[in-house]
Amino acid sequence: MSTFSKCQERMLCFLGYCKRTLGSEETLNADCFLRTGLLEGYVDFLREVRKCSSATMSNHLSALIYAAKFLHRNAAPDYKDVAIIRRLRTQARLLQKEGDVERPQTKEDLQAQNRWLPWEEIVAAVRTQREKFDLTVPAKPKARECADLLLLSVYVFIPPSRGLEIRTLEIVGEEESLEARKDSARNLLIQMANGDIKLHFSNFKTRKFVGRDEVALGREDELCRLMNLYIKDHRPKLVTASSQRYLLLVSFETRDPNLNQVPIPNPPSAKSQSIKSKVPIHEVPGPNPPSPKPSTWRIGTWDVGIW
Repeated sequence: MSTFSKCQERMLCFLGYCKRTLGSEETLNADCFLRTGLLEGYVDFLREVRKCSSATMSNHLSALIYAAKFLHRNAAPDYKDVAIIRRLRTQARLLQKEGDVERPQTKEDLQAQNRWLPWEEIVAAVRTQREKFDLTVPAKPKARECADLLLLSVYVFIPPSRGLEIRTLEIVGEEESLEARKDSARNLLIQMANGDIKLHFSNFKTRKFVGRDEVALGREDELCRLMNLYIKDHRPKLVTASSQRYLLLVSFETRDPNLNQVPIPNPPSAKSQSIKSKVPIHEVPGPNPPSPKPSTWRIGTWDVGIW
């Protein structure tokens, strides 16, 4: 997701907070981006309710600066006389410094935060999941185990990667891949005619590098064979029309089949940061989120209710 798209998303999150805070008695307008009370409340909301890190809060405030600059565009280019912009810049800078201090720098720091997994435990987890897949007989449960095995295997075979690249992989054929590659917002799993697979990441990002990349998997590679097996034999048992062509966006019904309700999917989002929360979900922040509906959307092992 581009920096511009992320800024748009964060502005919408702020407006969602404003809408719920102000209620129906007050009209939502662009002046919300200039109201100190709302901005301070939003920072508290991100910290106390959403449990965001200091670096994430800094990114949210930096996005709001764009809106404030637009509203004070007559003060361009330095905006030195605009108090609200100076204040947002200062707070964003302080939060970013806090984030730099909070960010773990060593293996010991990661272990202290329970964010370090020994490689042997990861290998053992893959082995256990493969055994579960091999031992499962019923078609749909076996398809679920295959999806879990594939999701875990991708992180083992192609580290490091963010969840964004993996959960937004779209399945395309070789003949349509040239046109699809032109869209810089898409990440593609390209099925070649000879059985090979190419993973085309349009906007990958690690700690130090961003850009485009392709990972070629030969048809004899273990990960390639698993992907082809999942796409051909197991994915059709899990997807609905709303899954579109995303590799791992699948639905498992948990509602009463007698209820005349149709689950409405949400598009993928880059909000989540940890593996357990890497699930496509469109969220609108607010102090009182609505209760989940009785249907569940799922990527791999981790479930979330649709809001």
